[in-house]
Amino acid sequence: AIQKAIDACAAAGGGQVYLPPGEYTSGTLKLRSHVRFDVEAGATLYGSTEPKDFGDAPTPFQAALFYGEGLEDITLEGRGTVDGQAKYIWLPDDMDDVFIRAAKDLMKSMGKPLLRTFPEGYPQRKIYPHLIYLGNCKDVRITGLSFQHSQSWTFLLHACERVVVDGVYIHTSLEEAIWCDGIDLDGCRDVRIANSSIETGDDCIIFVSISAWGPARPCENITITNCRLSSSANAIKCSEGNEKGVRNVVIDNCVITDSSQGIVICVTDGGSVSDLQISNVTINLRRFD
Repeated sequence: AIQKAIDACAAAGGGQVYLPPGEYTSGTLKLRSHVRFDVEAGATLYGSTEPKDFGDAPTPFQAALFYGEGLEDITLEGRGTVDGQAKYIWLPDDMDDVFIRAAKDLMKSMGKPLLRTFPEGYPQRKIYPHLIYLGNCKDVRITGLSFQHSQSWTFLLHACERVVVDGVYIHTSLEEAIWCDGIDLDGCRDVRIANSSIETGDDCIIFVSISAWGPARPCENITITNCRLSSSANAIKCSEGNEKGVRNVVIDNCVITDSSQGIVICVTDGGSVSDLQISNVTINLRRFD
């Protein structure tokens, strides 16, 4: 029913799709150009817990509750809640991660346990949907909403231009929510993230430049201001996945608290980081497990 409303709105030339107070559950919703999707205060849109409800994405890693590709003039807004219903299990860590291999080897030599969280259903389950995936979209606004308990990166924006994220709340468990970044910007440009509170079990905001979904592009012309960030990984990160570069980024008037690390700058894939300006930032850290 929700998808039919989106399609009818787009067929009429655009307008607003309104979700009134209440509880709703859905699989993938394909957004359309010139459509505003409004989740009213008192409304909660739950992402389905059935992987099959997200199975028509081009790749499993692009699966999402809100999906858009090649769109323009789209808005997600309101005072309601979007909830991915993620749950976690604790298992022995069987993953080989080069960035923490030395630390894990040290833990083994000391006889310490190597338990960590995985999303419920791991490793048999292959789809862990985002709450938002947008690729090659222009003139995007995401405002006012609360996004909770995403199964994977909460927002994944690839090659998007002229993006505004304002006044949102993003939350995943600081103790359990592995793979649950807040906002991932891959090859995006002209982006403003403002007046938002982000608490995540992985990176809060991360700049990426990779070729997983098309030619790698620089991530550039980004402003982050008036935000509060908490992460059991990194509050703000220039990713090691950086083929074409990160440039022209301003981070101002932000508070980072209850984080494992504050601001991280990585260069491993041939790209560069340049013209990064950080000012008026308060950072208070604590080491997570």
